[in-house]
Amino acid sequence: MKTSAATRKRWHWRAAANLPIALATLRIIKPTEKACSRQIADNEPDAILVRICAPEFFIVRRRRRFPLLGDYSLNVSNELTADLLLKSGLSRLVHSYDLNWNQLRALLNRIDQHFSRS
Repeated sequence: MKTSAATRKRWHWRAAANLPIALATLRIIKPTEKACSRQIADNEPDAILVRICAPEFFIVRRRRRFPLLGDYSLNVSNELTADLLLKSGLSRLVHSYDLNWNQLRALLNRIDQHFSRS
């Protein structure tokens, strides 16, 4: 795939400013929009903010090396979900906004125990 002059210019400014760029996925992907994961990866971002558990993003990541960051919309509210997403390639997660402080503290304790056994 050829890179356009506009894309090269954008990446030049990014490099000059020494700023990392992360691109966000769509939250809902229609069957006609499945190529969007390839388009995001083809722009060679420094990271991808994953907002949906679409397998395309994890497949694309295997071909290219960049971090996948989990968005709050993944709704991580238990250690099993955290484990699944981290083992799938996410390097960061955001907990569910539905958790109160006591639930969040319990989740963090369970995640710590869960990963120390893995």
